[in-house]
Amino acid sequence: MNPLHRWWLRLFAAPRLDIPEGYEAVRRVQSRLGDRPLRRAEDLVLPVPGPVPAVPVRRFRPARRTRDAVVVYLHGGGWVTGDVRSHTAACAALADALGCELVSVDYRLAPEHPFPAGLEDCLGVVRRVLEEEAGTPVVLMGDSAGGNLAAAVCAILRDERRDERRDDQGDERRADTGAIAAQVLLYPVMWDDHDPATSPFPSVAEHGTGLRLTTIEIEDYMRLYVPDAAARHDPRVAPLRAEDFSDLPPTLVITAELDLLRDEGEEYAQRIAVAGGIARVQRVPDEVHGFITHPRFSRAVREAHGWIVDVLDEVLGPTQPGATAGAVRAPATLPDPPADPGGRR
Repeated sequence: MNPLHRWWLRLFAAPRLDIPEGYEAVRRVQSRLGDRPLRRAEDLVLPVPGPVPAVPVRRFRPARRTRDAVVVYLHGGGWVTGDVRSHTAACAALADALGCELVSVDYRLAPEHPFPAGLEDCLGVVRRVLEEEAGTPVVLMGDSAGGNLAAAVCAILRDERRDERRDDQGDERRADTGAIAAQVLLYPVMWDDHDPATSPFPSVAEHGTGLRLTTIEIEDYMRLYVPDAAARHDPRVAPLRAEDFSDLPPTLVITAELDLLRDEGEEYAQRIAVAGGIARVQRVPDEVHGFITHPRFSRAVREAHGWIVDVLDEVLGPTQPGATAGAVRAPATLPDPPADPGGRR
């Protein structure tokens, strides 16, 4: 890339922090910056099935509703920072761009509430929305750690539906994408090892220092989220550790070229496609991790919105008369998987 552009990105990258010592300060700054008057949004406490009786959410209405669907959004922040306030501008822009309601989940954060607390909250909200919005397509979306949680929720719901079909039909199994109409994952965390010396993904070594997210920071976040190192191999923590990628919802993965998580997100889409599923990858050139929270007029945000609209039109049907819907198939340009994606290179 242009050396001047790389210098500019490094200059304005997030300040380097000791995450275990500084995460509370990050939360305070995010809350202040994100604390703004709400327009076409309301805060709710949603009763949910699961270990907690209710989970706070923020529900956004679009400026103009053009799509009969509900998006459930899971925010990023390394499972440790971020909340509905830090992502309010991004979620409001998404609701307007997609023309549908969006529910942002204020799930519990580590280290006060380590794995699987946040995942349980997200799963409970998705189940409640599916119940309340019966007959309405529900799309699951998340960025970074939120993308990780979204992928884990989709796999859990897929397995539950399989169990229900086995109970009803003996051992017979039919292809079923589950109750989620589609999942959209923005630069998601899909793997548990981000040490440049041992990670099977080249982007970790290529872009793990000096930019928006570093290998040290993602490793610190992972340790706070899952203190037990052995538990980090759980597919609910590292979705690429799963043995089965079939029967998952149609999937769009959007990555950033200069993000250390780029390759693992693209590999996840590759696995779904190889398993016979519907998947697409879109990579934003010359962009870093976390771009969905940039102003809605930025190039990366506008491109991401356009890709998401295209995929939802294809999966759910177009919003405009005369448009043509079609299947979303994995493109032939997906990157090759690592030589040994399940182990070490």
